[in-house]
This record gives sequence, C-alpha cells and structure tokens, in this order.
Amino acid sequence: MSYKVNVSRQVLRDIQDAVFYKKQLGTYARNIDNFVRELDELIYSRLCDSPMVGASLSSRVDVETSIRYQVVNDYILFYDVVGAETVNVLRLLSARSDWSTVILKSI
Repeated sequence: MSYKVNVSRQVLRDIQDAVFYKKQLGTYARNIDNFVRELDELIYSRLCDSPMVGASLSSRVDVETSIRYQVVNDYILFYDVVGAETVNVLRLLSARSDWSTVILKSI
C-alpha cells in the first residue's frame, strides 16, 4: 500500500533554510547534495511505503501525539500519519534548535 505524502510549504522553506545554512557554514557541495537526496528519498519514497519507520514523538516528550520523526544528518523531519492513506510532513528542524517547543506549538 502506498501512502499519499503531503509536504507543507513550511517544510519546503525549512529545506531551503537548511541548505542555505549549510552553504554558509562552508559545507562541501557534495555533502549538501547528499543531504537533499536523503531528504527526497525519505519524503517521497520511504514515507510513501513505510511511514511508521520513524520514532514516535510521544517517546521523547510528555505529550500524547501521533507525530513521528526521523533524523536526517543534523536535522529532524517531523510528520504525521493520518489514517491509512496519508502522511503530512510538518517541519524540518535543526537537531540543535529548540525543536520540541517549535513542534509542540503546532499540535
């Protein structure tokens, strides 16, 4: 069964910001390309086929939620599996940021 994956505009901005930040840090272009490729693979392939692959956010915070997450390099991709057909990709946040506050505001 293949899930429909919805990627929010915010996630697209988050990806652009992550790439910009990595460029400003002087990250090698090849490593940035690998990061973007890994995100594409996760969002458009793995989440379509196996959205439960990520860990439950409830295991990390004291709030019951259906949001799941997957770590990609030094970023965390947050998404929600809705029913048996849809995955909503919510945010891509730096693992070094106060990601719990940001993502919990969206619940």
